[in-house]
Formats: sequence, C-alpha cells, structure tokens
Amino acid sequence: MFTDLNQELLEVKDNMRKKAKYEEHIERLNTYLTEEKRKKYQLESLLEKEEEDVARLERFTLTSVFYSMIGKKTEKLDQEQKEVLAAKLKYTEAIETIEDVEQELAEFRALLAPVVNAPVRYQTIIREKERLIQDSDSIWSVKLYELADKEADLQTNRTMKRLVPVI
Repeated sequence: MFTDLNQELLEVKDNMRKKAKYEEHIERLNTYLTEEKRKKYQLESLLEKEEEDVARLERFTLTSVFYSMIGKKTEKLDQEQKEVLAAKLKYTEAIETIEDVEQELAEFRALLAPVVNAPVRYQTIIREKERLIQDSDSIWSVKLYELADKEADLQTNRTMKRLVPVI
C-alpha cells in the first residue's frame, strides 16, 4: 500500500511541476496575445489611413489636381499604393501571429487540463499516508513519512533532470 502511494506521490509531484510550468507559459502567452492584439488594431488604423490616401489621390480632389499639374500624380499614387501593400502585409502578419498564439494557448490549456487538480490529489495522498502511518503501531511512523516524502522529491528531481523540457 505504501509503495503504491509513494509511486502515485511521485507522479502527482511531477504533475504539480508541469502544472506550474504550463500556467506560467499560459500567462506569458496571454500577455503576448494582448500586446499583439493592440498592435493589430494600430496596424488596422494605419492600413485604413493608407487606403484613404490612395482613394484621395484617385478622386478628383485638390491634392489630386495639384499632383496632376506638376506631373507627379502617378508617382505619388504608386508610392501610396506601396504603402498600402506594406501596411496590409504587416496587418496580415499580426493576424497570423494572433492566430498562432491562440493555437498555442489552446494546446497549453489542453496540456494543463489533466494536471490542474494535482495539488488536490497531492493533499489526498498525503492525508492517506498520514492515516496509514497513524494507524500503524510502529515507533518509526514519523521517520517513515519523512523518508517517503524525501524519496519522492529525489525521484522526481532525478526524473526531471533526464527529461528535456518541451516548453
């Protein structure tokens, strides 16, 4: 019984470490996502402004007439259209970045789901071990609990050192 609990304790402690890593990564991704959304709205405004500049040159306006008179309308229109294309490219990249971050967030939330209750499970295992130790008539009950917990920590650390972080 104790061996099973110790093995489960190892797994739960590993899950608690994973939970902390996933939550930290999700927090960073949320911050990054907020920044990228802000950037997207700025780029959207820039794109609208650049498109308006092109439309203004294409319409019959004072600016359009002025550039036509000095023979620079086509040149100015080409320049403004290039600026629209550059703004569209940046805007599209921002949207793709947001989609990528949202996808990564979904993946990490899926990874978090199976380990989210690890702290609760840990407490349940510890209470069960305490109950078993207290039910025992051995004078080594306290020492046994300390050693089992230390063993679980050492095993988990050893396992974690062998694993290459995926994050």
